[in-house]
Order: sequence, then structure tokens, then C-alpha cells
Amino acid sequence: MAESRFVLDRIEDEDHAVLVASRSERALIVPRSSLPAEAVEGDVLNATPLPEGGMRLEVDPEATRRRRLRMEALRDSLPGGPSGDLSL
Repeated sequence: MAESRFVLDRIEDEDHAVLVASRSERALIVPRSSLPAEAVEGDVLNATPLPEGGMRLEVDPEATRRRRLRMEALRDSLPGGPSGDLSL
């Protein structure tokens, strides 16, 4: 797998989640059970290939924090944009 960093875009249902590759912006549907228990929408996830195939996903708290700050700054720069906490 060429991509090693993803954003948890959304949880589709009880069984599936959609990840978006941070470089190519391609969507990847994964079993929800493959996500870390603490992962929430908007989190940045690092993917590590496993020897037996598949990948291990881990939340990157610092990258998630930076991403949220960038999104808040972008939102705040919009004329007439909403104010308050940004929920990703």
C-alpha cells in the first residue's frame, strides 16, 4: 500500500468506515472493526502494513490536532462563516 496516512472521513454504518488518503484523496472503505477503538471522524490515522497482509491503523494525535487547527483557521477565514467550535 503506497499511502500510509489517512483521515477518518466518516463511519458509514455499524460495520464500515470511509478513510481518505491524505495525499491522493482516494477513498477507502474498511471494516469498522479495523479502526482503533478511540478513533473518531476527522482523526488522522497512520497505517502500518502487517506481515500477514492488511494494515494496522493508529490515531496520530499530534497530526489530528494540527489538522483541526488548520480546518478552524480555514473556517474562520471565510467571510460570514460560522463561529464556535468546529466538530469534525
